[in-house]
Amino acid sequence: MARFPMPASKVAALGRVLAEAGTDPSRRQALIDNPKAVLAKAGVPAEVIALFDFTVVCDTSAKRHVVLPYRYNPAKLDRVDEDYLNGIANSTLGTATPPASACGRN
Repeated sequence: MARFPMPASKVAALGRVLAEAGTDPSRRQALIDNPKAVLAKAGVPAEVIALFDFTVVCDTSAKRHVVLPYRYNPAKLDRVDEDYLNGIANSTLGTATPPASACGRN
């Protein structure tokens, strides 16, 4: 998952945005349609929002997305840290198939 600088005081607000988007179709659609506005409303600082081009993507039964992290830990890669590598792989491998309308669109 991509990482970006987030003030500690706003982390819970971001978590709420993501959880609500995951459970409420209208909030999910708002995040898909205009993620920067939704993040701004949640209190994410404008200077953080300006650093990134946010795109909301959702898996369906026919389409899966893999998100490459912003950075990997080169030391853990070099020493072939199996727990670290398994964590990377497991973050992209899911056994559950999301519903076709997970994003509000097929």
